[in-house]
Amino acid sequence: MDYGKSFTYMFEEDNWITKFLIGVVVGTIPIINFAAFGYVLEIVKNVRDGDQQPLPEWDDFGTLFINGLKFLLGTMVYALPAILISFMFVPFAILAEEAPGALVGLGITAVTCLVIFFALLPVLLMPVLMVQFARRDLIGDMFAFGDMWQMIKSDIATYLIILLLLFFVMSFIAGIGFLACGIGVFFSSWYSYLVGGHITGQFARQQPGIEKAA
Repeated sequence: MDYGKSFTYMFEEDNWITKFLIGVVVGTIPIINFAAFGYVLEIVKNVRDGDQQPLPEWDDFGTLFINGLKFLLGTMVYALPAILISFMFVPFAILAEEAPGALVGLGITAVTCLVIFFALLPVLLMPVLMVQFARRDLIGDMFAFGDMWQMIKSDIATYLIILLLLFFVMSFIAGIGFLACGIGVFFSSWYSYLVGGHITGQFARQQPGIEKAA
């Protein structure tokens, strides 16, 4: 894993400024920005396949949009339990008013822990979810739990490093843009997505049996 490369590769590309600026604009428009997620998934594929210039063109916008939408729908399925479990707060809130006690408090705590766990689950699985979807552009591949677990456990140290790097990139680097009167956040956020896509692509390239989609 060449982590440093993930932070600089985009500047070595032909026509990178145009590609970057288009990404900034697309990424700021609601709904249209689904294509931005599709673009990052293309970066994952290109890095996985050894493309020396992994930044794709924006010419196939429809495919980028559809793939980004499908991927987001897949991640939403993972977050769905958190939404459903959160409804359990209602009966516990009623019980807390009518019959407050330790058991009610314990129940609220348990529900809170479950909601937090399932809300964080898609975040913790994001690298393998991206790798799996990038195989064939199919939502179903995002639920191949055996393959995903095999990827994680085969080198859990690397996986943890990737998660920490993605957290750093998405929180710290993306937030730097606020220093430029808030406008710069659009540029720093898009840069962080490009970095994350490259890191994930390198992770995909290390996995046995992860081949280019037919």
